[in-house]
Amino acid sequence: MINNIKLYISKIAIICFSILAFSNNVIAQELTEERPYYTSVDKIVLIEKGMTYDKVLDVLKSQPNKLLSFSESKGMIYEFKYLLKSKRYKNTEDTFVYDNYLAQKDHYKEEKSLYVFFNKDKELEKYYTDIGQARSNDVLNWENTLNSLNEKNTDCVDCKIVAPEIAE
Repeated sequence: MINNIKLYISKIAIICFSILAFSNNVIAQELTEERPYYTSVDKIVLIEKGMTYDKVLDVLKSQPNKLLSFSESKGMIYEFKYLLKSKRYKNTEDTFVYDNYLAQKDHYKEEKSLYVFFNKDKELEKYYTDIGQARSNDVLNWENTLNSLNEKNTDCVDCKIVAPEIAE
């Protein structure tokens, strides 16, 4: 009797595991066949404010990696993944010859994140990357400096930027 119960339970477990594995495989195939896991910088620069969620997916040719936030009254934030493109080559004196550089294959290895904000109507409001976030303080400082210079020198005719002298 106990052996029959063990056999019955093991058969049910195998059937359940098979169904689960098959359904996960089908779902994964649908997502990877339609859209790859990663998008690219070349595609990211094509998205524009006001695009619908479906249009953004179409442009990025990718599914979101994570849903970070959802609010019916405010909107949602998605994370997409992308890879940075680089070239692999041996460092020689001909490395930076234009034709030699172009002849090298593109390689994608460093994974980065893109954060996309949609409003409650599923329209793109804004987006930024983790690289942009890391450099945002620098950009704000540059912008504030330029604005400050602009306010002080509105009538500048022969203005020029003087680089600091470097001691040798």
